[in-house]
Amino acid sequence: LNPEMFNTAGLHLELYNAYLTLSSLTQSEDSFLCKAALHLYQAIDLDTQPIKAENKLWLANYFYETGNNTKDDDEKTLCHQRAFLLLKNTVTVDGTWNVVEIDEDSLFIEGEVLKLADLLEKQGSFENKRDLLKSLASQQNSHANWDWRLQRRALLELAKSHEALGDEDKALQTYSFIAETAKYSPSELSYVALLKEARLRFKKLPVASRT
Repeated sequence: LNPEMFNTAGLHLELYNAYLTLSSLTQSEDSFLCKAALHLYQAIDLDTQPIKAENKLWLANYFYETGNNTKDDDEKTLCHQRAFLLLKNTVTVDGTWNVVEIDEDSLFIEGEVLKLADLLEKQGSFENKRDLLKSLASQQNSHANWDWRLQRRALLELAKSHEALGDEDKALQTYSFIAETAKYSPSELSYVALLKEARLRFKKLPVASRT
C-alpha cells in the first residue's frame, strides 16, 4: 500500500474530528486533544483543502496554552511558533500587521489579536506588536458602540509597546487615557496603567526634583 494514501488532508481532518469527539467522552481528554491537534496541524500543513478559520483558531489556542503551561523549553518554543503562525495567518491581512475586518459577530477576534501581540512581545518584536494593536484600536474606535470586552487591555498593551520602543510621550498619553476613562469604574488593569503613568512622569522629572 502507498503510504501517501493515508497522508491526505481529508483523512487528517476526519481523525481530528474523531479524536476531538473522543476527548469529550473519556477521561483521557489531554491525550485525545493532543492527537486531534496534531492531525489538524498536518491537515493545515498539507494545504490541499480549505480549513475553517474557527478550526485554525482552535489549534492556535491549543498550541498557545500548551506553550504557556509546559516547563520544557523546546516544547514551549515549538508550540509558540506554531501558535504565532496560525494566529498571524488568521487574524491579520496578508503581508501586513493590519487586523482583518471585525464585525459584531466576530468580536472574539480581539482576544486572538491580543494573544498574537503577546507572542510578538515574547519575540521582542515591539514594532510589529505596536502596529498590530494600533490596527485593533482603530477598529474599536470606529465602532465604539459595539460590545468590545478587551479595549482597555489592548490600549494597555499598546502603551507598553510605545514605552518599549522609547516613545515615552505616546506611552504616557495612553496610560493617562486608560486611567482617566476608568476613573469611575476602576479595575486592576486601570491601576496598572495608573502606576505606569506615575512611574513615567517621575522618570521625566529633573533629577533634582525626584525627592
